[in-house]
Amino acid sequence: MRKMERKSKSALAVFAGLLLVGMFLVPAVSAESEQTDSIGVKSVEILDAGELIVDETGGMTCVADAKSFNARYVRGLTYKIKVNCEYIETGDEWLQTARFFLKDSGGRVLDSKEILDTPGGDESWRGTLEYTFRPNSANDVFNFEISCSGGSESASDVIDIIFHE
Repeated sequence: MRKMERKSKSALAVFAGLLLVGMFLVPAVSAESEQTDSIGVKSVEILDAGELIVDETGGMTCVADAKSFNARYVRGLTYKIKVNCEYIETGDEWLQTARFFLKDSGGRVLDSKEILDTPGGDESWRGTLEYTFRPNSANDVFNFEISCSGGSESASDVIDIIFHE
């Protein structure tokens, strides 16, 4: 019985070790293969796709400015859209929430940021909303909605990306 317990414990330890190695090795290999081409060069095209601003200077205002692109389709190339965002805190408004959204054409939230404006603090923020995708073919069309809100004010615009050969 003791020999059986030792063998079971040894086998279990070996199995656990292999499992741990697999957990760290497989995701790293998979993630790298998604981001490199056949010769190991990174294959991500970054598109500066727009800007969102919530400004509380003299009262809340929101600005959404999206860009549109006609992009050449390259098989296997991954694209990342980046939307620059800014919340300008001046102390003119209190207890408001600034919200920034990047959504797909179906309304699904792909990335977002929310900032609660509290009295006495400076919650000013600059950052980006991002989404990475890979088109399937030339003639693919992608539409993304960007929006922001602060208090009762809001703004939105649409990013259009049309792929061609």
